[in-house]
Amino acid sequence: MAETTKIQWTDHTFNPWIGCTKISPGCAHCYAEGATPSRFMGIDWGKGKPRHRTSEANWKKPVTWNNKAKREGVRRKVFCASLCDVFDTEVPQEWRDDLWSLIERCSNLDWQLLTKRLNTMKSSELLDMVPDSWRRRFPRNVWFGHSICTQAEANNVIPKMISIPARTRFLSMEPLLEAVNLAPVIGTSAIHWAIIGGESGSKARPFNIDWLNDFLVDCSEEEIAPFVKQLGANVEKGIHGDRWQIENLDRKGGNIEAWRPWMQVRLMPGDDFSYDPF
Repeated sequence: MAETTKIQWTDHTFNPWIGCTKISPGCAHCYAEGATPSRFMGIDWGKGKPRHRTSEANWKKPVTWNNKAKREGVRRKVFCASLCDVFDTEVPQEWRDDLWSLIERCSNLDWQLLTKRLNTMKSSELLDMVPDSWRRRFPRNVWFGHSICTQAEANNVIPKMISIPARTRFLSMEPLLEAVNLAPVIGTSAIHWAIIGGESGSKARPFNIDWLNDFLVDCSEEEIAPFVKQLGANVEKGIHGDRWQIENLDRKGGNIEAWRPWMQVRLMPGDDFSYDPF
C-alpha cells in the first residue's frame, strides 16, 4: 500500500481492501493474514468475514504514482493486491468497479492483478466481474496473473487462463510446494512470465533446488520469461544444489549473491530466455 516495496518484481503495492479466504494449499501460512495492517486493524480472515476497504487517501496513491511516471516518461508496475484478492466473491462488486475505473485512469502504470480464484471458479465467472470492454481485451496496462503451488493447481488453472484476454499473463509459483511440469498444460503464447519462490517463515515447507532447474527448463522451452524471487527458508539441495549455497542464504533465501549463477535469473515479460539444463 506503499510508495516503495521489497517485492523484487514490482515497484508499488496497492490494496483496495484487506481480507480474504484461504482456498489453496499455498494459503496455509498466509503472510497477508498476519501482516501489520491486518493485525493493526483487527481484520478477521476467512469466509463470511467482512472485507475492509482501505482509506480514500490510500486510493489516491496510484494517481500520484501515475502522474509521476508520466512526468518521468517511465512505466511503473503496481502489484494489486498483496493483502486481498481482487476477484474475491465476498467483495462488493461496487468496490471492484471503483478499482477498474482507477486502473483505467492510471494508464502510465502496469497493474499486476494476481488472483487464486480460478482454483474454484470458471474463467467466465471471473470475466463477469470486469467491465464489458475488458471481456473482449484487457487494457494494455493490465497484467493477469494466477498463483499456483502444485501440479494439480497448474492442471486446473492454466487452461482457464488461456481464455482470459490479457496481453500479459503470468504465474506466481510461490510458494512452490512440489515439482510442477508446465509443458503439458501450456499452449503457445499462453503464459508470458512466471515467478518462482520458496516459502519463508518459521513454518516454511521445503523448496527443492531441482524444482527450480525443471522450472527454468520449462520456461526456456515454452518461451516464458522467468523471475526467480527467492529460495525460501527451507531449501533442499537435491542434485542441483550444494551445501555452501544453502548455508549462505538469508532467512528468506532471497540474497541473489549467494545463489549459483544459473539460478540468478530475473527477467520481465518480453525478455528472451534460453537455458541449458544440467
